[in-house]
Amino acid sequence: MPDQTKGKLIFIIDQNSILGLDLQTALERNEYQVKKFNTIQKAGESFLLKRPDFVIADSEIQKHPDFESMKSVFAKERTPLICISTKENRQTIQICESINLVSIFQKPFNSSELIETVDSYLCSNN
Repeated sequence: MPDQTKGKLIFIIDQNSILGLDLQTALERNEYQVKKFNTIQKAGESFLLKRPDFVIADSEIQKHPDFESMKSVFAKERTPLICISTKENRQTIQICESINLVSIFQKPFNSSELIETVDSYLCSNN
């Protein structure tokens, strides 16, 4: 892992437990700090205290009532987002593109490929 990414804070927002512990473990093994949330509301409260360097979220966050307010925070802060979806959904893509979408991964996904995407983005935008 590149030195520029060590210790970077990543929020995982996983309302429906589709992402699993494997992703969190893989990120931590690559020296990322990881905070996992089961609701966008909890992530939003923490977001205001400690801005993450990257967010990985399941696509179901768009259905949560607090999504609209978080969307404006993501957009304002230009926080990069990877969205994980169980199926390809054009609406998810359109909604997520408005909040600095880096990539969409469809489940099942390869954790190492996702981490490479995070590494690459953080290195090129440092």
